[in-house]
Amino acid sequence: MNNSDLVEKRIKRCMESSARSVAASAKSISAAMSQSQVAMRAQSDAVAQLAREADEAREKAVALNQKLRAEAAQSAAV
Repeated sequence: MNNSDLVEKRIKRCMESSARSVAASAKSISAAMSQSQVAMRAQSDAVAQLAREADEAREKAVALNQKLRAEAAQSAAV
């Protein structure tokens, strides 16, 4: 086996190792992206729920304010 054969084998092993590393990295990146998408969906759902709760609280505050104004007007009329 001559020197060029050894170099060729080393290059082939290096390329195979690089290909395995790239494949493993791609798999890790894909898994991380999937986890990120799940987390983003959960966060989006939580923000939407918070917005609904804020709207409900605002509506209750407006209704209470109207009720208090009506009661104050009634008291002033008496």
